[in-house]
Amino acid sequence: MLRKYVQVDENNVAICPAYVHGEVDAPFSVIPHDNPETVEIGTKWDGSNWIQTEELVRSKRDKLLVDEVDVVAGNALRWASLSSDEQASWSAYRTALLDVPQQDGFPLNVNWPTR
Repeated sequence: MLRKYVQVDENNVAICPAYVHGEVDAPFSVIPHDNPETVEIGTKWDGSNWIQTEELVRSKRDKLLVDEVDVVAGNALRWASLSSDEQASWSAYRTALLDVPQQDGFPLNVNWPTR
């Protein structure tokens, strides 16, 4: 019988989904779950719910900065080709991303800024 789990680290933070035939052997630390693939890597099991960790939210934020903002704001030629309104919009988006950790409810309830 295939058993479904989420593999966790020593702090109960999700590492990966785990599908095991039979019983779980050490050194795996796992938490049973019907759909382990739906648990986001980096979330933490608090005993009853999967919650976002500060590290996970900061990692998401950093990825948005690198993948979306830095390719525009970090490229002098692209930046120079933007109008002042477009530059202001990109600057505001970047600032809003940097301010995510200061939001009320961080890291459990984040209002992600949009471009």
